[in-house]
Amino acid sequence: MWLMPIGYLMDIWECHKQFIGIAKPKRELSIDDVIPAWL
Repeated sequence: MWLMPIGYLMDIWECHKQFIGIAKPKRELSIDDVIPAWL
């Protein structure tokens, strides 16, 4: 029985492609985008 949803598998594949360098992320984030400077 296969329990992994197809969307999760596609996300893992996209992360793998970005890791090995054949795909670029659709949006570049820095740490300042994730954690605001005012905290």
